[in-house]
Amino acid sequence: IDRPLTRRSDYADWAGHEARLKLEETLAGAKQLSGTIKGIEEDKVLLATPKGDREIPFESIASAKLLLTDALIKATAPLEAEGADLIKMEG
Repeated sequence: IDRPLTRRSDYADWAGHEARLKLEETLAGAKQLSGTIKGIEEDKVLLATPKGDREIPFESIASAKLLLTDALIKATAPLEAEGADLIKMEG
């Protein structure tokens, strides 16, 4: 779950989940932003923050990762393991 967002496609794949972005330089008064990923359009990451929607140039992101939330845990939960102990391993 504690996985960095490094590719443009990560922002599309994890849209709807919360993330924290650290920026290379201060952008509109902020060096770090947290909010819900809305996706990516061209070279701008779309982020819904408590202060409103932001468009962050992908190149200005120093690091980013998903925040641990109930929604993220549910999205990354393993498949149901019921009955797994009844499976015989061949060896």
